[in-house]
Amino acid sequence: CFPVFDRIVPGGAGSGNRCCRTHHESALSALRGAFNMFRKLYSALTSESSVDLAFKELTEMLEHGAWMFERANEALHSTQSADEMREPLYERDRQINELERSIRRKVLRYLTVHPGHDVAICLALMSVAKDAERIGDYCKNVFEVGHFYREGVNVPKYQQPLAHISTQ
Repeated sequence: CFPVFDRIVPGGAGSGNRCCRTHHESALSALRGAFNMFRKLYSALTSESSVDLAFKELTEMLEHGAWMFERANEALHSTQSADEMREPLYERDRQINELERSIRRKVLRYLTVHPGHDVAICLALMSVAKDAERIGDYCKNVFEVGHFYREGVNVPKYQQPLAHISTQ
């Protein structure tokens, strides 16, 4: 057994084999804990960083925003039933909101683990994520206008710029 246990644990290794197994189990348990902690730390430092994951989530946010923009224009121009689009559009908006919060958490976690590294990139990422979240909100507002004006927006002053935007 380990001689150090004689000094730490009364009736330790010098008292016979009855406690030797307990000591080995304790030491093994401590080693497992240390190994798991090391593995988590190593994984955090060598795996895909939080910022890389945040960029992927930003791409997902922008894809949701593009989908919402298309649906909002369809509702605005009365080419699709607003009632059928309402729940999927609002669900996408909720997903965008959650992704924005997730990006913020990931960036803050990254800056906590790597203080002073990539600060400008992280701030820009958070700013763009906030803008992408606003795009989702604006699309939802455009959808609501189309939903409330089911006949379409046929005011010539507004119709021409809207028609131009929808063709782009």
